[in-house]
Amino acid sequence: NNTLPHPHPHPHSHSTTRV
Repeated sequence: NNTLPHPHPHPHSHSTTRV
């Protein structure tokens, strides 16, 4: 588990909109 809570998927995930 990551220390920082991320409500969105991984930034590098092309499955969703690029953050």
